[in-house]
Amino acid sequence: MKKIFITLTLLLFSSSIFAVNWENHGFTVDKIVDKGEKKTATLNDSDSNQITVTYDTEPSEANAKIIKKLNTKLRSWGNMKVGELHFSIHNGTIEILVNPSEFTYKKVNYLEYLSAGIYFSFTDDLYYNFRIAVDRVFVVIKGTFTDEATFNDKVFAAIEDPRGYMKRRDPEYLLEQIESLEADQYRTKMALIATIRRKPMNPSKVNKIVKMKKENPSFTSTEIAEAFKEKEIKISTSDIKVVLSVFFNEFE
Repeated sequence: MKKIFITLTLLLFSSSIFAVNWENHGFTVDKIVDKGEKKTATLNDSDSNQITVTYDTEPSEANAKIIKKLNTKLRSWGNMKVGELHFSIHNGTIEILVNPSEFTYKKVNYLEYLSAGIYFSFTDDLYYNFRIAVDRVFVVIKGTFTDEATFNDKVFAAIEDPRGYMKRRDPEYLLEQIESLEADQYRTKMALIATIRRKPMNPSKVNKIVKMKKENPSFTSTEIAEAFKEKEIKISTSDIKVVLSVFFNEFE
């Protein structure tokens, strides 16, 4: 019996060594619910704000410091009031779910669009990844948190134009925009060549000159003309000079 008692005492003592002391970080423990694989601690900060912390291994002092910092940071926002704040610690990541009680920016009530609160995660930095619903369109908002104003502007842009917001962040859409811009620039340059020459130049010739110059950046118009002559491509030196001036800003 004495042996069993000593063993239990050692187990309790060792647990207390590794368990974080929340009071050292400005929290009082309301209760801890043990669900077997996970525990959930309900804590109150110095302003009587309540948070919950769920974990599968005992939180470290470093975890507690970060939670204290994030609790203070999120509650200090000027246009958002935190209703519920839940933390979860797993595999070195602290996940945060914020359910605001008030959230207004530029006279827009963000609560009307939040489908399931605001989800953050903290590893080396603070990240956000959550959805809003605008006119039955679900928009994913994600990124690295830098400051409150940038975050609010991003959400505001998504609410104002959800489809445009998604398009601007779609890699395929961005590629199309770049290709469209490049096509516009090409047409403008071709028009300028036609103006200088007083007549259009065959695009095939222009493309050959541009390709030759990109492959041989040091080549002058004369050297490019000689290279074309060897390949039996008929392009005059004067036309080469025009293309070099328009596409590469080189004047001879």
